[in-house]
Amino acid sequence: MKSNPIRSGLHSVCSGRLARVLPWQACPALAMVLCASLAALFVAAPARGQASAPAISTQPATASAPSSRPTTASAPASAPSTQPALNSPKSVDYKLLMPFLAAGLLLLAVWTIRRFMSPQPLRMELIPGRPNTLTPLHVLAVFLTVFLIQGLMVLAAAKASDVVQLLAIIVGQALMMVVVLLVALRTFRHGIYSGMGLNLRHWLADSGRAIIALLAVLPVVIGLLLLVNMAIDFMVGRHWIPEIRHVNDMLTILNENGPLVRLLAAVSAVVMAPLAEELFFRGLLQSMLRNYLPAWPTVIISASFFAILHFPNPQDVIPLLALGLVLGYNYERTGRLVAPILIHAMFNGVMIYTYMMS
Repeated sequence: MKSNPIRSGLHSVCSGRLARVLPWQACPALAMVLCASLAALFVAAPARGQASAPAISTQPATASAPSSRPTTASAPASAPSTQPALNSPKSVDYKLLMPFLAAGLLLLAVWTIRRFMSPQPLRMELIPGRPNTLTPLHVLAVFLTVFLIQGLMVLAAAKASDVVQLLAIIVGQALMMVVVLLVALRTFRHGIYSGMGLNLRHWLADSGRAIIALLAVLPVVIGLLLLVNMAIDFMVGRHWIPEIRHVNDMLTILNENGPLVRLLAAVSAVVMAPLAEELFFRGLLQSMLRNYLPAWPTVIISASFFAILHFPNPQDVIPLLALGLVLGYNYERTGRLVAPILIHAMFNGVMIYTYMMS
């Protein structure tokens, strides 16, 4: 039987050295939402006079920054903050991200071709777990301790200036990191460096993986964000639901204050939040779940918790679920936290840049 020369050529390109270096299997959901993302990006976005505020993963719901500014809608009762309704922010021009989106779509296209040429299940069963003695009680204790204290600190600073509020958030994020690391020191068999994966031994490879994973997931996240907002517009327009969208307070603070407040907000969103959240959701929660479940259910559950705990901005939950899947996948594949932390930090940085430059 003669082989197809075109198929053979594409297979040799897609399965060569480049394919071994790049993490094409970033997430099985990427291929499923590719067409929807393309439609949303190139059809829906230009037609809308007011785009949604970008998704940004700063701090979970229980640690949200209270806003002293007037609001038109309230966040859910469990969140200690109320945030401005979506009909008040300036529009966001996603055309600023077109070079990144084009590169990401190209990566997704190559990944899809490679999966078609060499169809194999996305298996991670052979990847060893991280030996530890973590139990659900450890994770629950950290969650209650950190998030309750963090929430109380933020509430105490509710009527203070934005500088004080941001300092309270940063201190809470630092507290979260300290508590997680203390628990990890006592539960990971090989410590936080070799056991939990908080090391820089392969920082160059992890950095490259992070850049490529970010480019691949960015069009998916933005496409899902636009589709979710279209669905909410449809339901609100027919009076099926009230307006439920809110803008992240961090974006509002960046838009309304001077250089010092913007610097603190950027430090919180781009440095502290990725470190604290990845240590907890990936380093602690995902490692604990790995003791009881296979790799993929572990990644999905940790990503779901990561997304749901950002529910004061309900339009961001589904897009952040896609981001969480990529973060969890990269942690599981490498066993190190450097790539997820860098992906998370760069994602928040890109979202802030898009909002500020619109």
